[in-house]
Amino acid sequence: MRKKRKISNAEKLGSYPYDSNIKYGTITAIDYRNNGLAKCWLLDPPNNFIKINPSKYKLLTRLNFFREWISFIFPRSQISSALATRINSLHKINNPFELDNTQLINSNNEPFNIKRSTFFYRDLSWFNNKSRVIDEPIGGVVFQISKNRILFLGIREEIINLVIKQKFDLINNYKAETGNFFKTVNCVISKGRLKEFKIPENIELFSNPHKNYFSLRAYGNLNFTSGGVVWGVLSLIK
Repeated sequence: MRKKRKISNAEKLGSYPYDSNIKYGTITAIDYRNNGLAKCWLLDPPNNFIKINPSKYKLLTRLNFFREWISFIFPRSQISSALATRINSLHKINNPFELDNTQLINSNNEPFNIKRSTFFYRDLSWFNNKSRVIDEPIGGVVFQISKNRILFLGIREEIINLVIKQKFDLINNYKAETGNFFKTVNCVISKGRLKEFKIPENIELFSNPHKNYFSLRAYGNLNFTSGGVVWGVLSLIK
């Protein structure tokens, strides 16, 4: 903030030599792999060009964040498509809150069912055929990053139900529990993706109740974020 104030004062005096729009920071990440990609995120863009109501901006930003994660975990799914269509509609209308509490609908023009996993009825969850934290309604996908290490990327089940209901106050005010917790994850891998993994011989691979899927257990600390995203590097259980 001090740097921005200094620039603003210099602009007023006519002594700042650069374009006044250059008031942002960056975060850069460089993948350690030979074929990895470098990424750069822009922070604090100039706000004088933002011509949008703050509540609308916050709503669209949150919905886009949820859409990206849902699309990542459920690619080509109906809910991902429906959410993308809804966000596009919200962008086009002046007052997006006109659609407040208007639930998302599926391809049959019917509202999506609200699902909640319980200890006894896990098959009612959105996370059928997905890797899941065994004692919480959290699911996602896994990637092998070394011989005995698995990367888990997931979201809370309540996020999916939240975007289905489209109650904008709840979306704008959503804040999940944060922390770093030791968890066990039932890692579910499809038969098609199994060739991407090199499972050590001492790790037992189980046939999943759902056809063409396999599962194994992994454990480790997971990071719980306020946005409902859960991630961490896990060790395979021998």
